[in-house]
Amino acid sequence: MSQINYCATRLHQDNRSIVVPLTAKKLLQLLYELKSTGSAESSIDSTTKVIEQTAYAWLLTAIIYLRCRVQRYPPSHRYVRRHLEALAKCIQAVPASGLFFTANAPILPVFILGLLSVKNKGVAQDWFERVLQVPVRSTVPPIYEALKRTWEWKQIWPSAKDLPRLIREREPWWEKLVDRLLIEAGGMLCFM
Repeated sequence: MSQINYCATRLHQDNRSIVVPLTAKKLLQLLYELKSTGSAESSIDSTTKVIEQTAYAWLLTAIIYLRCRVQRYPPSHRYVRRHLEALAKCIQAVPASGLFFTANAPILPVFILGLLSVKNKGVAQDWFERVLQVPVRSTVPPIYEALKRTWEWKQIWPSAKDLPRLIREREPWWEKLVDRLLIEAGGMLCFM
């Protein structure tokens, strides 16, 4: 995630750089190599499976984040949409309470899913509601409240149709999203 942030910062500083698109492509390649070892499962019956599924949710989130923030694809683009669908399946399988619920809860992946996927907003909402039934995490309520506020917004990202070929010519919609989220949330959100 920090390498993705670095690429986004460099792109913001110099949108004509050829290094950023090449670095993003290499990062994506590395993430896809990791992705081939994971998959979304419909049910989880062990702590090991919970850890694997949570790791897979984070991997999908990193891919989505790279595609949206650095490559500036909107959530409706097929490169992003298919990963959002896989992430929704992951989140549905990860326990939000009970014996297999762990401290490694995928809070950021669930937030990203709820933020970017209108179709799967209910998956994120259900996960947050189940987690909040057991008062164990102090970071969850403000994150969920911020997410619910974003559901009232008009869509911030551009259409997936007719995207410019070059990244530098695409709208940096993620940055606008973060700016608005900071204002509406009243500060920083802690996802760890």
